Amino acid sequence: MYGIPAGESFAFVEGHVLEQLCFGRDVLILKFDGNVSITVEGALGITPPAADESIVDDARDIVSVLVGLIADTVLAAEVNDARSFSMTFSLCHIVRLIDSSERYESFQVRDGERLIVV
Repeated sequence: MYGIPAGESFAFVEGHVLEQLCFGRDVLILKFDGNVSITVEGALGITPPAADESIVDDARDIVSVLVGLIADTVLAAEVNDARSFSMTFSLCHIVRLIDSSERYESFQVRDGERLIVV
């Protein structure tokens, strides 16, 4: 809805360990160590090692892949374009958050008290 703010890199996610996943009907929350979290209410892309990206509107469709990332570390965060950014985990999976709605928020990224709404 809002797009990624100009100049944002999401580099603060790098080095953090995924500690918890919370699934709801229309929401996925990724909780990392160090008071970093991501709430996903839009489309999500997942790229396993040596495979093509799958984009889903419901994170429950890729539960098994996401659960396998618990206790894994984000090695890199990269803004792909004004509407998406990717996180590369140490197990070589890539998770891409996508601003997929013209009307509603697609994801929020929290770093302590700082909140980025996209």
